[in-house]
Amino acid sequence: MATLHCRSLLDRALGSLAGAPGAFALVALIAGAFAAGVVAPVSTLLSRLIVAGTGSYVVANTDLVVFFLRPRGLLVLLVLALGAAVPVQVTTALGAAVAAGDPKQRPVLRAGTAVRLVAARLPVLVTLALLKVLTLAVLILPFAVVGGGAAMLAMRGYDLYYFVNAKPTSFWVGLGIVGVTTAVGACVVLVRLASWILALPMCLLDGVRPREALRRSREVVGPGRRAVVLAMLAWHMTAVLAGAVVSALLLKLAEPLLNREWGSLETAALVTGAVVVVVGLASVLSGVLGSIGQGVLAMAIERPTPASAGIAAGGGSTARAVRGPLVLAGALALLLTGGATAGVAILELSRDPLSIVIAAHRGAAARAPENTVAAVALAAQVGTPWIEIDAQITSDGEVVVVHDTDLRRINAGDPRRVADMTVAEITAVDAGRWFSERFAGEFVPTLAQVIEAAGPRSGLFIELKVTGDPQPLVRRTLEIVKSTGMLERCIVVSLSPQAIELTRRLEPGARIGLILTTGVGAPERLDASVVLLNRNLATEATIARFRRAGTDVFVWTISDPDRLAPLALTGAKGVLVDDPEPMLVRAREIGEMSELERLLLAARERLRR
Repeated sequence: MATLHCRSLLDRALGSLAGAPGAFALVALIAGAFAAGVVAPVSTLLSRLIVAGTGSYVVANTDLVVFFLRPRGLLVLLVLALGAAVPVQVTTALGAAVAAGDPKQRPVLRAGTAVRLVAARLPVLVTLALLKVLTLAVLILPFAVVGGGAAMLAMRGYDLYYFVNAKPTSFWVGLGIVGVTTAVGACVVLVRLASWILALPMCLLDGVRPREALRRSREVVGPGRRAVVLAMLAWHMTAVLAGAVVSALLLKLAEPLLNREWGSLETAALVTGAVVVVVGLASVLSGVLGSIGQGVLAMAIERPTPASAGIAAGGGSTARAVRGPLVLAGALALLLTGGATAGVAILELSRDPLSIVIAAHRGAAARAPENTVAAVALAAQVGTPWIEIDAQITSDGEVVVVHDTDLRRINAGDPRRVADMTVAEITAVDAGRWFSERFAGEFVPTLAQVIEAAGPRSGLFIELKVTGDPQPLVRRTLEIVKSTGMLERCIVVSLSPQAIELTRRLEPGARIGLILTTGVGAPERLDASVVLLNRNLATEATIARFRRAGTDVFVWTISDPDRLAPLALTGAKGVLVDDPEPMLVRAREIGEMSELERLLLAARERLRR
């Protein structure tokens, strides 16, 4: 094989792409539909079935670490990895098939030929993806062990929240080790992927078995790996940059249409829907361009075995030509149909007034030391309907309100753990001076004291901070809540599904909620009253899933008032905030928005996605 050069590879790949842009665009849309409509639902269903075999609907948060070290967890990881790898493999295969197609074919026929070929070879492509995933897992394992071990040693003896926010010396040492390990591991993976670039066309076009194709590809690419790596990086970086530029340009061009006064709300909805469809299609095309390009780059490299002639056939010479006007009419019909569908969806979103409930995160934590009587009283004073607090149990069985498992952050580096202290010892701790001298002498309160400070108008989210057996904390918390008459105004929440399930068993009348930072399974089936969702997980689809199950969604932690309206639009019931007063003002303004303002907001949010 001739010596590989990055520049020549890119030139040939770009030439191929420029020779059939219509066919590449069509297969890109088909690949996106396959990923969203087939692979994603199947991988989600399989992972949920595996998790259900553990006897629980969900494995979430810190429990994931232990779960993924067990056979079922490893199987879930494999399913999720395949769910990510198969769409990339199929998209790459479609790119290679189009690049290998008959240049004389019209775009629709050329794309159709590529789709038929890839569909016929799909089992082989899935097998190839599986072999790649398993091989990469073995390659990554040593780096994961070194990085994970360094992280665990760096965090040893520290509360996780303190460790991440205070950033002691061990944090930077651990971060450096993890960073170097990750960078070296990424380079190893990238080089291996580059050496495999010919495996896919060998399987797809030459009929080579997946394992043999991987071996042959490494032999053929050989010393040319450097050129392939550079070409892959250049292609993907260009695809990301081009996607960002196209999206920004389309959004800029769409602004006059969105701001124009149309004759009716329905017309405005149709126009905004069409804009959303156009921008969405452009986003899909730019998103899969990187994977398409991988296949095109592969076809730019000479292989020792020629491609099968079947790819060029596909009925190109005998099939009836598809006329340009017919294709254009079909595209316009698709645009109008999609625009109308999107417009109706946007119109439905804007019909009803918006509302969003404000919950004070650890009290008014931006204005007073978190989880203190002062912070809770201030949040109640400004009219916050819900206040979130953190509950832990002391060594003598009392429940106190404090976030971290130790006192380093709130008491000048004090390393004592809450679980090892008596209630008398911990309530003597100054929990206010670290925040401001004005709050010097503010103590760590008990749960009963916080309930009293919340008053009669504010409800409480009581987060159970479980560090061992959850039973003592759950039982004592329920005793306090019932004795103060707060059962109906409290929702017991936790990162631990076991703790909230125990709460439900011990007190069927209690309202419970799961705090979700990450997880696998079906958390919406926990029959919780509420879920406190990390803002990075708060997508419209995830929120809709919980709403269908009858679960209210609160998103944490939001500091930007401009995020309230979009979250209300996606169906979030409320948000957790550190400074509730300005957020309450914005929430009232959102409730007063007109229908047209809500429609424009819905359109802009769809465009941002």
